[in-house]
Amino acid sequence: MVQARPVPKNGAVPAPTPCVIESASVVIRAAKVVVGQEEEPADPDLVRRYRQNAALLAGVSALLVVWFWLHLQTWATQGLIFGSATLWAFWQLIVSKAKKDFAADGEKLRARLLGREDARGLLLLGCVAAVVLIALTTSVYIKLDDRDTARLRVDLIDQATGKPFMDSIVVVPSSRVGGRLLFPRLKSSTVNAVVVEPAGYEYVRNPIVLKPWSGVDLTFGDATQFRKKAFHAIRIVPGWTFNGMDAPPRNVYDMTIRIGSDEYLVKDVRFQTVYSGVADEGSLKKIADGQKSSTEFEIQLQDYLNHHPDAEDAKSYLTDWRTSPRVQTAPRDFSAGEQVSAGIALRGTKPMLSQPIKLGPSDEITTIFVENSK
Repeated sequence: MVQARPVPKNGAVPAPTPCVIESASVVIRAAKVVVGQEEEPADPDLVRRYRQNAALLAGVSALLVVWFWLHLQTWATQGLIFGSATLWAFWQLIVSKAKKDFAADGEKLRARLLGREDARGLLLLGCVAAVVLIALTTSVYIKLDDRDTARLRVDLIDQATGKPFMDSIVVVPSSRVGGRLLFPRLKSSTVNAVVVEPAGYEYVRNPIVLKPWSGVDLTFGDATQFRKKAFHAIRIVPGWTFNGMDAPPRNVYDMTIRIGSDEYLVKDVRFQTVYSGVADEGSLKKIADGQKSSTEFEIQLQDYLNHHPDAEDAKSYLTDWRTSPRVQTAPRDFSAGEQVSAGIALRGTKPMLSQPIKLGPSDEITTIFVENSK
């Protein structure tokens, strides 16, 4: 289960980035005013208001720095606005220019603003707004850190409803970071990150808990977060006892596949090999195409025929089993350690399932031969 911004295993707190350090400078400056280390007005009443308002300013600034660090740091420091420049670099240029142009009048301007009688109300309102921002904001960002990926799309699926929690997060190399702020968020949600593009990848730290005050940063390209899926497909071969299932007048046969305690139906099967066990059609097709010239599959077929000497026209069977297989996606990806069985029967009748076979951790594909019980 993923929590927002985990502390490293050695117990050290992650070091703040330069942008956070720079953002915190205003807090330090305001604190100096409060303790009398910064130039302040000479009038006693003005001094009191000045120090009180400076303390409030320090509080507002600290809260905004925390909110920035939780929810905007990744986007501001990693997202590209043009070329190789980040938004934070662009902001630094503006701040540097402003400091240079207004350095002479900066102290006097700050003294006038903090000494105003109506400044306290505005600063108190700012404190409340900053607290609300921190308490009710959730953010999710994904950084693309893989040069070989041209497009990344990740869906967040709500565990409670099985529906998308928000719009898909799409990232391309030209933007480098994708995601969004969610405001207001009044309750926590538990989601699963599903990689849609590129196919064949998974997020290994599911589920993710999104709390109203949390920020979650993911990095595609970090092997501890995203990795290629280990598929455990199945290859179901109708045995020689089904050799007449395509002969006219053709009857309609359906295949039942059981994985653990779940079952699903493959309708209108013929005398052909069926590949299943993978939810993504592209990944399953890739596995099936790679098996057309598989020596291991050829050995399995020949071994099957050797144990069934009454099977006629063995060459024909070998051709039928190997060519034009059917690819049928499963409701979900099969996992190592699960037991799978299959059966074929005339539509409307109950099939006799094969003996359950346990999927091995290193087996990308497992072959099941199914016989006709009639």
